[in-house]
Order: sequence, then C-alpha cells, then structure tokens
Amino acid sequence: MVSELQPDSIIFGGYGVTRNPIRWIGNELGHAPDPNWSTGLVNGGDPNSPIFSPAECDTTLQQFDRWFWGPHVLLRSLKELIDVYHRSVGHNCMLMLDLTPDRTGLIPPAYALRYKELGDFIRSCYGTSIVPILRNSSADGRIHIQLFDSPVTIDRSVIQEDQTLGQVIRAYTIDVKLADSFDKNQWIYMAAGTSIGNKKIDLWEAGPQLITAVRLNITEAVDTPMLKSFTVHLCP
Repeated sequence: MVSELQPDSIIFGGYGVTRNPIRWIGNELGHAPDPNWSTGLVNGGDPNSPIFSPAECDTTLQQFDRWFWGPHVLLRSLKELIDVYHRSVGHNCMLMLDLTPDRTGLIPPAYALRYKELGDFIRSCYGTSIVPILRNSSADGRIHIQLFDSPVTIDRSVIQEDQTLGQVIRAYTIDVKLADSFDKNQWIYMAAGTSIGNKKIDLWEAGPQLITAVRLNITEAVDTPMLKSFTVHLCP
C-alpha cells in the first residue's frame, strides 16, 4: 500500500518498504558516532554499503530518557541540548527531539522556553556565517578557499555535502592562515574528518582563532565531490 499510494514517503526503519528509508542511530541519547555515514542499515552506517539510508537521532527533552510528561520530571539543560545538537545534526544525523504535552494537552511553559532557548542558540550561532571577500575552488572540487578582507575570529566550521548522486567524500581537513603568524602564507591545521553527508560541524579544539583565510581540503573521495555549502562561524 505504501509503495502504491505514497511511493516517495520517508519511513523510519523502512528498508524494504519504501525507497526512502531512514535508520535508527542505535541509542536515544541524541548522539551519533563520528563518522556517521548516510549509507548502511545499522548505527553509524557503512561507507561501502549500496543502501542510502540516513540516520535519525531520536531523543528526549526530559532527563533520564523519559518520553512522557511527568509532574516532577526534570528537563535537560540548554548546555546538554546544545551538545546533543552538535553530536546529532553536526554528525550527519536528523535530530528528532520529542514534544511533550502535559495532561491538559498543552506544552508546559518551562518546556516551551527550553525549546525556544535551543532554537535561539541555533539561529544565533548558525543562522548567518562570516562572509569572505573571495571564494576560490579547484576545478576538481577538492579544494575550497575563503579569503577575508580583514582578520576575523572563528571557532568552528560547517560543511554540507551535495548528496544528490550519493555520499562520495571520504576524508577532509580544515586549515587556516593565522593573522598573527610569522609566515602569513602558512596553512595551519584546525580540524579533520571522514564522513560529511548532510552536515558536519567541526568545533575547533584550538578554540577561537584570528584568521585571514580558511581552506577545506578534500583528501579522499570516491567520485567528484560536490558541496552544498562550506561556512565558518564564531558562536557563544
């Protein structure tokens, strides 16, 4: 019936039922492993699988994996939810955060506030990016450089892969030119990874850096890599 009436429907655990299945990440913490691939049927996926089945990270607003409202159940802190966002959406996983009405059918004010606080953080941090004066990309799609007209402070990068023809990127590095470096042309390592997929957020372990340029270098791919976006940010 599904294939006949809703052939393009996306179904959780729907492999064999729909042509657009998504899989479970394997826990209810809102945490995806790194790497987390868009292909495969179990947990963090398999880069060599022919089955395109992105992962869903389902988790709760309340503490202790509590899905249903309770009068004395505590909420997870904003700090923890921000970590959940980075470890789910930032690890190529679709975040499904539960919505918990009380016995009146309404969302309690404290719950609504916590949802809003998380949304406010996401918008303030990732709603806009620091725009370069110039972007350069190599013809083979493997090197992407952004130059800034004056030094800017950055603490993270966001990459989105165009998966129209599949997930093809297998490894990458992020490098920068530091404004206060003795050698102004030297590229300094900031981050590296393997799976990108829909979105990969790298929080730079070195912390905020004053830079004049940033480079995404795709070091391994099974086909010509294509990007949706590559942005840099400074967040609270």
